[in-house]
Amino acid sequence: MRLLNSGLFAALLLASGSVAMAKPLSAELKAQMTANLARGDLLYGYDQTAWHTTDAMQVAVSAELMKVMRGYIITPDGENLRATYYGGEPGKEFVVYAATWDGNAIIRPVLYGTEPRPQVSAEERRLIAARQIALGNGVIDKLGFCSEAMPNITVIPGATAADLISIYLMTPQKDHGVWPLGGHNRVDVKDGKIVGQRAFTKSCISLGGGVKKGEKLQMMSITHILDPVPTEIHAFTVHTSETALQVITDDSDFVLHRTNGKIVVAQDR
Repeated sequence: MRLLNSGLFAALLLASGSVAMAKPLSAELKAQMTANLARGDLLYGYDQTAWHTTDAMQVAVSAELMKVMRGYIITPDGENLRATYYGGEPGKEFVVYAATWDGNAIIRPVLYGTEPRPQVSAEERRLIAARQIALGNGVIDKLGFCSEAMPNITVIPGATAADLISIYLMTPQKDHGVWPLGGHNRVDVKDGKIVGQRAFTKSCISLGGGVKKGEKLQMMSITHILDPVPTEIHAFTVHTSETALQVITDDSDFVLHRTNGKIVVAQDR
């Protein structure tokens, strides 16, 4: 890991003219990077929804009722995301608590403290089933994580019901100011079967360590050899750290930063 002062880095780029001479990406790689950054934005939205609705759920739900729940699933709710906390056996899941995070506050919370409770929607059940497939048959035991803590699990569907469903199993942040880049995995499910899976690094890597209290990183840097362009995990890390990230691939350097709630990228080299 290399830490760079963003002002110095920008000055060096301007002095060398390397931004203007950056190697053009092919249309295919440009499209892939655009999709990766958008997925990183979405991952962050799911993460924030899970965080805030879990806090609200723990206040609303009694300890006794908590024993009924088996997990949660997140689905679009207009321009926002809604988390549904469910109980019940596979294929017979019912809603215990649900709420939407609008980016500022919890809205439309509902609690079903007693029976009868409504069944989850068909789409929610489809995503829950994909989650169970991704976690079943010892798959999770074969993935590499960088913490003994349970991974954060995010289920993101494709644009249509015919597209694959991606289940992200990510090493949670353990220490303040330190962001794990290693130990993040994706399992893709389609038609009831796992059709692909990947790890986003080959080892446990963390960024941001060693910063003194009260100080703020200007930029972080990582060498990435598994992909020709930054991945959704790089974009997600920029969101969570609120720090620019330089991603050095075999052919290019990219600088990701957060602007108006989205990740944007500049290419150097």
